[in-house]
Amino acid sequence: LVGQGDGLNAQLAWAYVGIRIAHSLWQALVNTVPIRFGLFILSTISLFALSINLVIATLL
Repeated sequence: LVGQGDGLNAQLAWAYVGIRIAHSLWQALVNTVPIRFGLFILSTISLFALSINLVIATLL
């Protein structure tokens, strides 16, 4: 698992952070539920992709 913090994993992690910040700002400022839900789904997909990469790195 060492050495997995660059490339695609770093991009996915930063995407997750950015989307969660956007979700929080949207909730605090606008609070339109369908948009918030879309942001939540996008962050969940990026977290799921990070998890898949972790499983692949563990098995290889």
